Amino acid sequence: HEQYFEVLKKSVEEMRPLYSRLSRRENIIQDRNELEIIQRNPERLTARGPNAREDRKKEEAMIVRVRGLEKLTKDLTNMINNWEKEHKTSFIYAGEGYLTRIKEQETSFQEARDALRNARKRKDSAGSGLPPPAKVL
Repeated sequence: HEQYFEVLKKSVEEMRPLYSRLSRRENIIQDRNELEIIQRNPERLTARGPNAREDRKKEEAMIVRVRGLEKLTKDLTNMINNWEKEHKTSFIYAGEGYLTRIKEQETSFQEARDALRNARKRKDSAGSGLPPPAKVL
């Protein structure tokens, strides 16, 4: 048991930096989703009151964190690829391969964002009451 305990302890120490970045990325993904919801409300820019300034500061801090997501994802992907090559097994997180999870998160975020943009375009063109602009030849 002592030998197995030492093997597990070594494994935990080896994976600590990986899990640290993974945890940070998951938090940023959560911030990105929350930021998307916050930014849907245009009235936040003209809000007044004691909490408006704090809300805006929070939003700006989230924007800064989300900007670093791409670099963090790239670093984490490289770390996971190296780990998988070294251990000859896939890196599993929450019951699925984490590289698969990254791809699914990005795909679902892009689909949700595109759906929102398309809904806005349809709303803007329908709300004007005017026909779409004619093409000039």
